[in-house]
Amino acid sequence: MNRNNGTGTMEQRRSGAPHLAMGATVVKTLRATSLQAATAPRRGATPLPVTRYLLPVTQKAMSITEQEIIKQRYYDEAMRYIDNAKENLKHAKKDGQYYNDQKYVRTACGTAYNGVLIALDCFLMLKGVKKPTKKERKSVEYYHDSIGKIDRKMLNTFNSVYKILHLWGYYDGIEKVSVVKDGFDEAAKIINKIKPKGE
Repeated sequence: MNRNNGTGTMEQRRSGAPHLAMGATVVKTLRATSLQAATAPRRGATPLPVTRYLLPVTQKAMSITEQEIIKQRYYDEAMRYIDNAKENLKHAKKDGQYYNDQKYVRTACGTAYNGVLIALDCFLMLKGVKKPTKKERKSVEYYHDSIGKIDRKMLNTFNSVYKILHLWGYYDGIEKVSVVKDGFDEAAKIINKIKPKGE
């Protein structure tokens, strides 16, 4: 199966945030489904106001089923990035404790880091964190501040991922196998935060 490497454009990679449109698609699907339920009540039942079903998915009115649908979409996409990253690492080829080809190490680390950001976007959305406006760009500060208000342990993990995968891996092309492995292990901890039931 053909897969792209998930790294996005150079501008997107420098910002540390991948471009995703699927969040809006999920919201539209959930809203459409809920709207049908609101306009077709059981016989004798009082219809609930349609406005209740038009609340953003970041609010607490979202059901467990809706949350699981969103988790599944984002989790699958994040894992697609991780799978592609691991494929790139195979091309780097190990020579003892080091990789031979910096190019593939950089590509792999950048792709894995973007996979983590996809998982974080889902995590923060489900926590009701306000997203930046269209004129703003998601920065590492946005993720740092948002996660820090919710989960300090997760923030420490994100700091490790940022340093190892984004800075040392993608920008510096670090070749030490054990360091890159640590980065991927830390990335898995974050992605597993949105792992759907049954996965």
